[in-house]
Amino acid sequence: MTEIRNILIIGRTRNGKSSLANTLVNKGGNFETVFKESNRSVSSTKKSQNEVFNWKGIDYRVVDTIGLGDTKLPHKEVLYNIAETIGMMKDGISHVLFVIKDAFTEEERKNFKLLKEVMFESGITPYATIVRTNFDLFRDEEECELDKQDLLDESEDIAEIIKECNGLVHVDNPSLIKVSESEILSRKEKKQATRQKILDCLKSNYRGNYKLKSWDKIYLRINNYLSLIKRGNDTNLEKEKEIVIEQVAVIIQQEVPSVAKQQESKKSSGWCLIL
Repeated sequence: MTEIRNILIIGRTRNGKSSLANTLVNKGGNFETVFKESNRSVSSTKKSQNEVFNWKGIDYRVVDTIGLGDTKLPHKEVLYNIAETIGMMKDGISHVLFVIKDAFTEEERKNFKLLKEVMFESGITPYATIVRTNFDLFRDEEECELDKQDLLDESEDIAEIIKECNGLVHVDNPSLIKVSESEILSRKEKKQATRQKILDCLKSNYRGNYKLKSWDKIYLRINNYLSLIKRGNDTNLEKEKEIVIEQVAVIIQQEVPSVAKQQESKKSSGWCLIL
């Protein structure tokens, strides 16, 4: 079986995570929409989606998750979403792209602190690359370095994640939604340069796959449930789904306790999707 490197994209909805997913896939060579994009503050992505593409002889699967902190999904549905996400990636996560945009709000600084706790505790940090989007001067290395220093100076929590992650990439990835004909060509050129820069970074920084200790157990359970759906086996569907959710809850509690604490306090319903 051909190896597929799995790219998990996380970030707040308005930061352009789905737009970045569409850019990486480059459907039809024309950046056709695969993942629904939204300019609103509430996530349009209610469940994880994935698409496979090939670049320079390597197969990649892009997985677009629900927006961090943007969803109003119930706790059980978030846990089920985690299981579905794992079910898309049998071999684990090759890369995590954490998308940020512009200056951090006070809320985002708080969320970054929560994210740091989860990433460090889970051990996924070395597989993560921060993507700073909406940066017009992304082709200027000196400007990129100056912006990186500004981010390092912004807060200790932000600085710690940047230093521990597998790189910081500056790009400009404009949306193609409701764009005039005169702007289309310029925006597509930026998206092509963005795609090239990120994929070059991922290829040169590939270090294998990340998995939770119980990854394979969740993968088998969720795919057993999905096979029941395909067969139309209505008898065991609800029971099997409950088992999947309970299993994920136990595993998250054991392996990444800070996620469970966040869920219990309802600080955020989406941060655990980095797992």
